[in-house]
Amino acid sequence: MNLESNLIRLRDDIIRLSSPREIILFSEKHNPDGVLSSVKLCAIISGGDSRQTEHIIYVNLESELPFDILVYTVDEWEKLLKNKMSFASQIRRTGRVLYAAD
Repeated sequence: MNLESNLIRLRDDIIRLSSPREIILFSEKHNPDGVLSSVKLCAIISGGDSRQTEHIIYVNLESELPFDILVYTVDEWEKLLKNKMSFASQIRRTGRVLYAAD
């Protein structure tokens, strides 16, 4: 399985573990051959404890594609987006949505 497919599998595993409203890819690294080698993701969850959810993802998810993930609740995310200089605002502007719940 190639690493691009692993990104899809990683996304699907995060959905299974956390039922997020949205997953955003905000950084990706490629090796010298242009193959995806690692990613940074942001997941926005409806409620609960964002730190606990982040921990659950790291502990329970095995991925061939190295990843980092930030998890925010909807309330945390919306509060951060009000500041146009926040990291969340940068993620929103420059990231690519991998998943959005209907």
